[in-house]
Amino acid sequence: MVVYECEYTVDSRDIDPWYHCRPSGLMGMLQEAATQAACALHVSRDEMLERYNSFWMLARLWYRLDVPLSWGDTVHIRTWHRGGRGASTYRDFDLFVNGQPVGEAVSTWVLADAATHKLARMGRITEFQGTDGGPLCKERTLSRVRLPETMEHADSRAMHYSDTDVNGHVNNVRYVDFLCDAPHGAPGPQPLRLLPPGGLPGRVHGGGDHRALYRPGRRPVVRPRGGSGGQEPV
Repeated sequence: MVVYECEYTVDSRDIDPWYHCRPSGLMGMLQEAATQAACALHVSRDEMLERYNSFWMLARLWYRLDVPLSWGDTVHIRTWHRGGRGASTYRDFDLFVNGQPVGEAVSTWVLADAATHKLARMGRITEFQGTDGGPLCKERTLSRVRLPETMEHADSRAMHYSDTDVNGHVNNVRYVDFLCDAPHGAPGPQPLRLLPPGGLPGRVHGGGDHRALYRPGRRPVVRPRGGSGGQEPV
């Protein structure tokens, strides 16, 4: 059993106008914790390219918070993988503040062949044999997100340099900012709609399904449920 632990402090780069950690801030911490855990397991991006000619891709991410994270909180993250089977692997997370559990997360990762971009089989990754989280492994699974038949166009934006990551694609956590930025309601200019202080629910849920790779210059479309439209959503 291999468990990796690390800590991150919620700082001014992560918070919203009410000092709460934005969803993208939390997801950035989870993504970085997964990256550090991969390095500790010797399955980092560079090592996977050298050894297997493959690189990691985050496919799905779900999280639950019992209380909002606030500016100055030191978040202790404990993470482990569930073993490599098929074309993907799960990575679980437990979150603590001041020694108290405040939430959890589950993510799905896939390996893509650097030459063909086809998914690679996890069974051949020897570093994943016997290094899972054992009894800590969670039971939650992340199925494909099914979009409603009708959706309403909410926002369009071009991809820029600051959106991209080491793979030349839009970084996963930036999609969350796109969704939070998208206006809701009638077309046209919209007032800024934010949760008031203390207005967050007792349990905050988030998640994503990243099935399309957007490169600089491409223009994704963001649409809330319940309207109509014919373009590809983020």
